[in-house]
This record gives sequence, C-alpha cells and structure tokens, in this order.
Amino acid sequence: MIRTLTVALLALSFSLSAHSSFFKRKGLSNKELKLQLDQVKQIPEIPRAWKRSYGRTGADWPRLRWKSEKSLYKRLNRKGYRALDNYLFNENDPTDLTGMRTDGVIIIHGGRKIYERYARGHKRNSKHLMWSISKTFTNGLAGAAVAEGKLKVTDSVCKFYEVPTPENCDSTLHDFLHWSSGLYWLEGYEGGSPRTSSVLAMLYGIGQKAMAPFVLDHKLVATPGMARRYSTGDTNVISGMVQKAYNNQDVYDDLPWKKIFNKIGIRNVTWEQDPSGTFIGGSNLYITPSDLTRYGYLFLNQGKWRGRQVLPKAWVHYSTLPDLTAGKTIGGAQWWPNRIVQEDGSIKLDSPDIPADAFMGLGHWSQVLLIIPSHDIVAVRTGDTRDESKFSRNEFGKLVIDYVEGAVERSHRGFFK
Repeated sequence: MIRTLTVALLALSFSLSAHSSFFKRKGLSNKELKLQLDQVKQIPEIPRAWKRSYGRTGADWPRLRWKSEKSLYKRLNRKGYRALDNYLFNENDPTDLTGMRTDGVIIIHGGRKIYERYARGHKRNSKHLMWSISKTFTNGLAGAAVAEGKLKVTDSVCKFYEVPTPENCDSTLHDFLHWSSGLYWLEGYEGGSPRTSSVLAMLYGIGQKAMAPFVLDHKLVATPGMARRYSTGDTNVISGMVQKAYNNQDVYDDLPWKKIFNKIGIRNVTWEQDPSGTFIGGSNLYITPSDLTRYGYLFLNQGKWRGRQVLPKAWVHYSTLPDLTAGKTIGGAQWWPNRIVQEDGSIKLDSPDIPADAFMGLGHWSQVLLIIPSHDIVAVRTGDTRDESKFSRNEFGKLVIDYVEGAVERSHRGFFK
C-alpha cells in the first residue's frame, strides 16, 4: 500500500522538525511547508484488495526462473492475448525504423509468468540496453547506501566533490534523486551533437572520462530543489556520490551485486562504468527482461524478497511517490509515479487507463518497467521504437490489465479448474 511522503521520510530517520528545517532551506515558509505536507497526506491510499492469487497466500517468489502460467492465462483470455500480440508485435518488416519494433515483453501476475514473447533476434537470455530504466537501479544503489548509513538524502554534494561556487553546495542527494539539482542541462538525443547536447557530451564527448565531475562543472541556473530539469547527468552524480561515500573501489564495484542482484537472483546483467570507475547510472545498464521483472517485483513487494528486507520499505515509498518540493510534481526519485499532484492538491493520472498506484521506470526508445501494486502486476517491454507515436505506455498498461482481469474473471466463474 502506498504510504505518504511524510511517513516515508520519518521512517528514514527524519524527525518532523528536521524535515521542516530541510525544506525551509529551500525557501519555504512554515505555512508553505504545511501546505506541501497536507497535499501529500491527501493522496489517496490504494487498496490491495484486487490482489488475487488463486488460493495462494503471500508473494510467490521465483527461483532460477519464474513459475509459468502462460498457457493457462492464454486459454482463459484468448481475446486479451491476441490484443497484446497485435499491438506489440504487429510489423512484417523488422528493418522498418518507423514501426513498433518490440524486442521483448514479459508479464508477471501473482508471482507467476503469464506472458512472454521475443522478436527481432532477441531471446530469453538476451541482455537489453535499458537506457534510462538504469536510473531506477541507481536509485536502488543509493537506497542501499542510505540503509547502511553511508549516505543521507540531506547530504550536500560538496561532502564528496569540489564545485565551482558555494551556492552549488545547496544541491543535496535528494535534489539529484529528483532531477532538481539546479544545474544547467540539455537532455538532447537524436539530431544533437556533443557540442550542443549535455548528455551526448557526457556519454560520448569531453565528459566521458569522468562523468560526475563533468556534470558538476555546469552552471547553477536555478535554486536547488526548486525547479525540475530532467537530467541523466544528475543521475550520474548520484552514482559518484555513492562511490565517494564508500571510498573503496573494490567495494563499490561489487555493491550492486552484493546489495541487490545476488539477493534477488539477478544473474544476466552488465552495468558499464566510466574510466573513473563510476557506474553510468543514468543509461548504461544491460539486463534480460526476465531479470528486470525481478527488480520490479522487489519494488512491488516494498523492498522485500523472500522475507528479507533488501531495500528499506520507507525507501521504496519515498522513491515512488510524486515529489512536492520542486514545483513540477512529475516524478519520484528516479521513478515515474502515475499520480501527478497538482499545485492545488488535486491528482491527475499521467496514464489515465492505468491505476493510480502504478509507477514506472522509463527508457529511451520506449523501454518500460511497469509496476502496479494494487493488481500485483509487473510488466516489462523492451524495444527499439524510434517513432514515439507508435508506442503508448498507457495503451500497453491498459492491455496488460485487460488481459489479467479477463483471465481472473473467467477463473472465478469456474474456468480455472
């Protein structure tokens, strides 16, 4: 069940007074702070009553592979199965750069694999570049460091790096997690060049040898924490802050595996590092869709895996709720909540046909990690969709839910037996 940001931060050892002083540093008055906290409290909690496991109790955990009920769900809802297939795998010419170009899809419901298909030369064990879904793993890395006491979300970047001006020291881990560092950044891809695009310069140009310092050398153009500017650079600074916090390269190199991957059975993953040894946290993680669903299932179960708390529950809540401190409330901490809280406290859904409690990891060319706690669903879609108009995450989520709901409905009418 989704908790409020207040509860999440309190569970992360913030007292309300400390929380208040943190936001007052951002220039918020007590009245404005109270309004922010009241808005968070008004976000409806999402009942988990829809969670149906056909007589099974609790989460059903994968071992080497997910237990499969693909044939059963397909038999129960052939219409929904065809609708997914027709939408996602609808092209005859895989070389057509304007097409859907889906590489793989896997859906987990109730801890069971209910749909899986690959195309365009990709197979079950093919690792896929996840682009900005990598950011959600950087979130997990930071969460592990916070849980171990190596980092605090209030830590200034100046605790770890030299910066051009004293004002840059106002940027904290919290700000970088929410893409609100205040640093100038141009997130441009196709049609850009390392001379005009900050992200291309970082990945392929003058910043590629040491990405975090390159990002921090950018000009401060907004008060940290008060304006959101989507930035792969901010994410790479988070990777660097974790690296500096441990101050041991061997420990840092093993950290994702020791703290997360090995604990939840992720085996097919590669995470590139820049020449300075920092994980390229904003874009360069490769993983199989099946292993990616494990990471999603960890967050669906509030950081717990087989009874073991891998990441703090409070960290999951903190990460997957909309942030109210940066003006535009469009994102969580490297995650994308479906609920957008407006300035007047009202709630808008980014994807109107997907439940309010859903949250997503999103990547370039329409990589999607979709998590719907109220429906006990984790769904992954990988692809190479160059024409963004061809793929809609709202339509994808709607088709996933329709497929699951149709199968569940028929099973409860006696078709499951």
